[in-house]
Amino acid sequence: MGARLLHRLPQRPPRLPGRLVERGELEVRGRAVRRLIAFRLPGRPAGRPGPRWRLALLLVLLPLSGCGVPEPDFRQIEYAPGRSLRLYLPSEPAPSSGHPAILLFHGGGWHSGSPAGYHRLCAAFAGRGLACLSAGYRLMPRDALDPAEAVEDAGLAWRFVQARAVELGLDPARIAAGGGSSGGHLALIASLDALDAGRPAPRALLLFNPVVDLADRPQGRALPRERWQAISPRQRLRPGLPPMLIVQGGADRDVTPETVSDFCSAVRDLGGDCRVRLYPGQPHGFFNWTYSR
Repeated sequence: MGARLLHRLPQRPPRLPGRLVERGELEVRGRAVRRLIAFRLPGRPAGRPGPRWRLALLLVLLPLSGCGVPEPDFRQIEYAPGRSLRLYLPSEPAPSSGHPAILLFHGGGWHSGSPAGYHRLCAAFAGRGLACLSAGYRLMPRDALDPAEAVEDAGLAWRFVQARAVELGLDPARIAAGGGSSGGHLALIASLDALDAGRPAPRALLLFNPVVDLADRPQGRALPRERWQAISPRQRLRPGLPPMLIVQGGADRDVTPETVSDFCSAVRDLGGDCRVRLYPGQPHGFFNWTYSR
């Protein structure tokens, strides 16, 4: 079952000529990729990802041919007052250590979106043995003044999932995080905050066109320098970040491929593992258009 985990994803996925632009080309089909799907394999010590963990979430790039997705059950769970997440569990019995899992944060520029945005993706993950959590957070301007409050919620969600993992049927040692655009930003900052505090961080990061630098964004310019730098991944980089895979549109004008490539280079300069999967001609949020329902 481990070798077959997430061999396919939801119906009508994009048939796009994606390619890895970091560290050369990589074949994304067949046994080479299946060996990289680490969530069903024994974990490794934190900070020592190894080959199986470096691209643990390459699984999301496998679906170049469609498949149906059963309608899953999910639980709505409050992780903080007024804030909740969806939990999608696999139907198969959990191993003794619990299900491997991924916590996702939706995009929307910190002012729109909901946990329902990753319903189909979470359904596909759960259908292949990977528990999926999709978290909501405070949005501007109704509930938040700036992205810092969404950052606070993302940290609360991550700590909740870590603390309650066993109760939820999850393996606390095998939980990844991810998200698209502003949600990718939240996953990155939640990881950095966990590392800075000496707490467990996600074992891997799966990011779709993530906001990695607030320096040139309106939301950053509207804040005092110290405040936006505190929530900007590029300015917060440090050694020890989880291995990460970034799925990036080549025609993205909001988060440009150059910005993401520079970020990945900086991660690698600090000894980390960061890879970009580029889809030429695709705009910002192209992946969400396919998988969000």
